[in-house]
Amino acid sequence: DELPGVQVLAGHGELTKADVALMEDLLVSANYRVEWLVLDNGDVPDPQSPLMILRPVYDFTEKELQTLTDYARAGGDFFIAANYDDPLNMENYNALLRSYGVEAYPGIVVAQADDLDAYYADMPDFLMPYMQETNATLPLIESARDRLIMPRTRAFRILPMEGSYTHVYPMLETG
Repeated sequence: DELPGVQVLAGHGELTKADVALMEDLLVSANYRVEWLVLDNGDVPDPQSPLMILRPVYDFTEKELQTLTDYARAGGDFFIAANYDDPLNMENYNALLRSYGVEAYPGIVVAQADDLDAYYADMPDFLMPYMQETNATLPLIESARDRLIMPRTRAFRILPMEGSYTHVYPMLETG
């Protein structure tokens, strides 16, 4: 039996192996194989394994965007992470997000001062979002591991996608 895989995209200034070493160790200890891909080198993502795109700061080329679109059409899943100060002027990256019903907003999400459960201590820019029930999050919710602390977070908006084969499942929401 082959271990399930997780793919991590590199080549666009994303988080490095050193940045995500703990996450990679956690995945490996949970019996996942982790593969790093560089599309510009001809690597092609496997639609049987999710692809993590972790904070790119350089845009995808048209060819890379097509590779990612082909991956998704073949059934591939994305896990995309962004920071509040990541660039918003990446045309192809934004096109990828929009094609799957997501749009990034500039700036930082700040919790409402009266929603004390939505942020950490006296820091309304350190969000503690509510985990939403999805297939991926249900085991965490059931085991009471459903709260995160997320400092200085970028906002995303889910766009209407009528008639689309794409489904966006928000995993975290704030007050």
